[in-house]
Amino acid sequence: MSTPTQAPAAADPYALPDGAWGRELTIDLAGCDPAMIRDQTALAEWARHLVDEIGMTPYGQPIIQTFGDGALYGHTVIQLITTSSIMVHAVHETLTAYVNVFSCRDFDVASAVNFTVRAFGARAHTLHDQLRAAPPLDS
Repeated sequence: MSTPTQAPAAADPYALPDGAWGRELTIDLAGCDPAMIRDQTALAEWARHLVDEIGMTPYGQPIIQTFGDGALYGHTVIQLITTSSIMVHAVHETLTAYVNVFSCRDFDVASAVNFTVRAFGARAHTLHDQLRAAPPLDS
């Protein structure tokens, strides 16, 4: 009688390199579409769709606050995900947006950047992508 063999577990495509706790992506956007920057509903939809785009699971609905004066006035959207959070600060006067995606599960940076640049209609952007890890404790 033969025993069933179990296939080896496939490598997790979202696993981070050894020692890393998470990936942090920041995207700074300029020359954005005013309709996007100034619309709470559109910003919340962007957050929900970005969750899908990078294969994450939302934890609740986006949290949206509008505050600030003058050049600081704008919307802040926070979308919690089961592995951390997605945030954007959209500034009305300057038509700029500042995005932060942090997750302890890896994700496709290019997909996140391309999707976000298109959604905001940004004419220029910069990004920073880094792996995060706590420093070792001295023994």
